[in-house]
Amino acid sequence: MRIYFLLFVFIYLATGCNNEQNKAVILEEARHELTLLPDSGLHIYSCLCTVERNGQSYIALYDSGKQRELFFELNGKQYSAITLNLPDTLKNQGSSPFIKPLGTDSLLALWPNGKMIFLFNSAGKIIKQFTATVPLKDKQENYSLVAMNQSPLITDGKNLFVTCTRLDVIVRTADARKIYFRTPPDIRFSMENEEQENTGIWPGEYKSGMSFRDFYPQRCVNGKGEIVYGFSASDSIFVMKDNKFVAAYNCKSRFMTMRHSYPDDSIGHFSFLQRYDIEEPGYVGLVYDAYRNYYYRIVSQSIPFEKPGGMIVNTSFDKPWSLLVMDENFIILNEIMMDNTRFLPMVLPVKEGLLLKKIQQTNSIPPVKFALFKFK
Repeated sequence: MRIYFLLFVFIYLATGCNNEQNKAVILEEARHELTLLPDSGLHIYSCLCTVERNGQSYIALYDSGKQRELFFELNGKQYSAITLNLPDTLKNQGSSPFIKPLGTDSLLALWPNGKMIFLFNSAGKIIKQFTATVPLKDKQENYSLVAMNQSPLITDGKNLFVTCTRLDVIVRTADARKIYFRTPPDIRFSMENEEQENTGIWPGEYKSGMSFRDFYPQRCVNGKGEIVYGFSASDSIFVMKDNKFVAAYNCKSRFMTMRHSYPDDSIGHFSFLQRYDIEEPGYVGLVYDAYRNYYYRIVSQSIPFEKPGGMIVNTSFDKPWSLLVMDENFIILNEIMMDNTRFLPMVLPVKEGLLLKKIQQTNSIPPVKFALFKFK
């Protein structure tokens, strides 16, 4: 048994990300700024992402006021829109859906606190519905489906993956967290038949019962149809295919310092919570770039809670962030410090390079401004 364990450790270290960065990738900001200025009917937007059609990259965002998905060319010109034809049951939800465009002619939509995902065509009509009916691994059926920017709806073309969250567990104690994290984090829906299953993986740190205030996986799908998982408090990246574990890679940022679990006796202590979120580092995003076969890990770095002088405290916008660039084998090519005074910690791969969202006075109201970074 010891021989097998040592062999696993050797394979894990041998195949893991290295930090030699001997093939350094360099990003250079292009001269021009990209500005999306939708018509005046758009007051607030969400679900910012990019899609491709016929080799062309488009920026997509959701206009909750008019319940429509807007698509823009990279010159800022509006290309098309899908206005959702919603039944009364969805109109009266009182909240906006998470949108995942499958191109410029169809999209998936998930409303909060539900178990249904809807597929809309270019005319905004519902053409298919996916309803979660499968029990979780421990026979639990009291759960809902969740999607957010860090844990979006993803598809490999044949299957749809979405995060599920247990509703029977209040994660305020170590024992409760052990129950929560023994359940795989995702539901897989076949897009070809009625097949469903509970799938995914959690890192060992989470299964131990410690709290890192992270209950949703970061994940993406690569060109081989593998599902790649990352987590805020784990240096490891995990790869799965067909609900089977493929490999784990140690992909640690050079800026990552020791993580500390959140103490249970401070759960209701909001001042301590604010300090914890500022002082703790973490991985806050995992993105696959199909144009270059790269992976990007977004790293939020630790800073002191108080600014010099002790009269003012830092906020999340003060936290420096870096972009960890990895190749198709999860070998680190570079880790690039980004300007947190100018850019939000998110990246959108496009054919021309990487789009970074500029910080604006109100980040969810147009115009929407980007900078394009090109690879050297």
